[in-house]
Amino acid sequence: MATVFPAKDRFVIDAAGLRADFETFAAVLRARTSVRVTDFELIRKGQGNIFRLDSSSGSYALNILFVPGYPRKKQFEFVYGLLDENSIEHPRLEYFDESPELFPYGFMVHSWTPGLDAEHQGTDWLDSLIDALAPLHKVPADAFWSSTGFRYQSLKSYMTHVFDEIEHSFGDGLLKPCRIVGLEDAGIVQAGELEALRSLIGKLSDLITEELGDVQPCLLHGDPLPGNLIIRDEENPSWIDWSESRMGWWPFDLARLLYYYKDARIFERFIQKKAQGTGINAIARYVAFEHVRQDLRQLFLIGFRNYNDSSELQGPAQVILKRIHKRLDIVLGRGIDYEKLISL
Repeated sequence: MATVFPAKDRFVIDAAGLRADFETFAAVLRARTSVRVTDFELIRKGQGNIFRLDSSSGSYALNILFVPGYPRKKQFEFVYGLLDENSIEHPRLEYFDESPELFPYGFMVHSWTPGLDAEHQGTDWLDSLIDALAPLHKVPADAFWSSTGFRYQSLKSYMTHVFDEIEHSFGDGLLKPCRIVGLEDAGIVQAGELEALRSLIGKLSDLITEELGDVQPCLLHGDPLPGNLIIRDEENPSWIDWSESRMGWWPFDLARLLYYYKDARIFERFIQKKAQGTGINAIARYVAFEHVRQDLRQLFLIGFRNYNDSSELQGPAQVILKRIHKRLDIVLGRGIDYEKLISL
């Protein structure tokens, strides 16, 4: 068995696992912080489970890192500083432990944000979500950048360096530097396929630039799903989970939402409220680009799988590549079928 991209194992701990080490964990928090936890509850399952920690003074959110080097403490510190400067509410970072003393890749503790998330409010959450993004998108940035640490002075530069972004988007999880072209070297992707995609992405960036020129980067939440928006009352919504935050063009947040909620009404409402009907084709093309970027990341992840023969992974890779080409075919023409684009 072999892998194209050797990677460190992901670490996921469930409630039983945390219970076994809870006294040690609680003792470490007592020694290093003002947090005095007495119990916990598993709140959200996923790649990185989220636990609510209970104490006599209130509750806290515990995230146990599932890959090394992601997210990074300095990213939170920078973004939270911007939020403070602009009077935007956010959870407090109480403690960030990057050592393997308790858990292989570390953990972080935030203040708990009380209330129901937007999706469980029982009403239409879309307008609340768009309105809650507005203050973030008013915070200007001097460059386009993400958690990879790369900085780009234009949207075009960011888009044409998409492979660099993907190759460095796994924190310290790779055992050695890896290039996505390794999938071609292993015979999983046809030789020349990735360079052809790079050329098409360049054409896509040209079309956006022709329509809008340079666009201004701003603060992005990065993962603006309704489950990450806590609403205590209509006047005070608060975003949680800033681990995907970055600087970029505002439709990034729209694209992230549409990747999981394939509903053309979401696109239409964003256009009405944020773009006032202008630059629609450019926004649709950028949404397509971000979805292609997500697809390319899924393609890269195929290289993490064990295989005996490269033919075992060619099928899954082709499924992703066909979807990428469908997206690009829709947006590289002059007329764009928005509903078809979003449904992919």
